[in-house]
Amino acid sequence: DDQNIRSWNNRNVFDHFKRAGINTDRIFGLSGSYNAANQVERYFNSCMNYKWLKENYGADCEYYLIHGDEPSPAWVAQQRPTLSVYAKAGFKVELAGSDALYHRGADIFDYVHRAGFPEDARGAEQWTRMGADVSWYACQHVGPENPAFNRLQYGFIQYLSGYTTVNNYAHHLGPYNDRASGFRPMVFAYGQYSGLIDTLQWEGFREAIDDVRYSTLMLRLASEAEASADFDTRSAGRQARLLLARLTPESVDATSLRMEVIHHITRLRETLGK
Repeated sequence: DDQNIRSWNNRNVFDHFKRAGINTDRIFGLSGSYNAANQVERYFNSCMNYKWLKENYGADCEYYLIHGDEPSPAWVAQQRPTLSVYAKAGFKVELAGSDALYHRGADIFDYVHRAGFPEDARGAEQWTRMGADVSWYACQHVGPENPAFNRLQYGFIQYLSGYTTVNNYAHHLGPYNDRASGFRPMVFAYGQYSGLIDTLQWEGFREAIDDVRYSTLMLRLASEAEASADFDTRSAGRQARLLLARLTPESVDATSLRMEVIHHITRLRETLGK
């Protein structure tokens, strides 16, 4: 039932990854040790266990240790010796928590799950300025059965705000009976032996990810067009970029905006001869 990748189960988990054909270029959810600062050797032994993964599943992969779930700033400061051991062993560190942790840990965390709203561009920017990947959670959790709202939160809103990834709660956390648990707001979909039982909010999330994909493709084509020596081609690229640059997260109509993005993609492909 343990949902994380632990030092004692990682070999079995990675064997399952290989059989299922799962991409292992970046692995998240590895769990580190939270022991006291004077037990550095134990931290190192734990790292060596993960070093086995690098030797057997690829030295070029990026491995992320989840180290802390909404801790206090004082706890982050106390854990710095532990984190330095992991960093020296070649692992990246991820954390979930509030912006209160920024001043104590912005220099040591590579990936931050930020408790905040997706439209808070300033909150995202403070972490990306430090070179960290940043996602948001808790505002809202994944439970609201409003697919249009879910689509905006996980799509254009967080994209325009500068978040670099999406990582809120996922599926089948808790029982099928929503009234039997206090974690109903954290259920996106329900896993079963033959696949997935989805929800309205899951469908909104899927549309949101498509919005991000279309936008990313448009901006990549825009960058290619902007590098052209031809004025009309450069202009087409800049017009595409302007589509998103002039928007604020609160002003987005996802359906109409996606159609405009697709229009620019089609135009850029024609202009670039693709």
